[in-house]
Amino acid sequence: MSNNVERFGALTPENCAVLLVDHNLGFIQVCHGDRTDIKNGVVALARTARVYNLPIVISKTPDDSISGPLIPQLLEVVKDCQMVNRKLADMDSLNDSEVSAALKATGRKKIVIAGIMTDVCVLMTTLHALKDGYEVYVVENASGGSDPVSVRNALTRMQQAGATVVSWLTLLSELQSNWNYADPEKARTAGGLVKIISDHANGWSNLNDFYYGIKSSSS
Repeated sequence: MSNNVERFGALTPENCAVLLVDHNLGFIQVCHGDRTDIKNGVVALARTARVYNLPIVISKTPDDSISGPLIPQLLEVVKDCQMVNRKLADMDSLNDSEVSAALKATGRKKIVIAGIMTDVCVLMTTLHALKDGYEVYVVENASGGSDPVSVRNALTRMQQAGATVVSWLTLLSELQSNWNYADPEKARTAGGLVKIISDHANGWSNLNDFYYGIKSSSS
């Protein structure tokens, strides 16, 4: 397999890790648009990572800082994951040696990044990760930014630098890849996928009926 095929090959539960940046209550208050959508997206992403056993690294500012604690709905999902309170007042998470070491310790070169702000901390962290040789996937709808123009420009810059922009739903689908219930692991994760989509994707509530129909026919 060529290096190019490996680099742009599918994301799998075995080859990627998740880095969440600054999903603090204070930061989300200054995000443009529907903040409920941002919360919904990052919780769906975190639940996806848990279902597929992806390593999760959380880079955050201290709870007693102006940005406040993590979003409670997110904290409920990731409370036992590795959290790093950055020591440096730096917009680039990877300038913090503990965050950088935690990401390296995952052993994964494909990194899924989401955070607040898309146009500040996510941008700078992504550019740093690309420079360090990581393959970066930015989850647009699990992140939030200052305004539409700044977010669009930041996403464009990250893509031009080599990052790939995805949604949490496309990531979830890619990790599942098929409905092969003869594979015990695929059967396990399929149930988690259906629950996540039913809870977080409007218009997909009927997926439960499809899932149980497929599951019954494969029994």
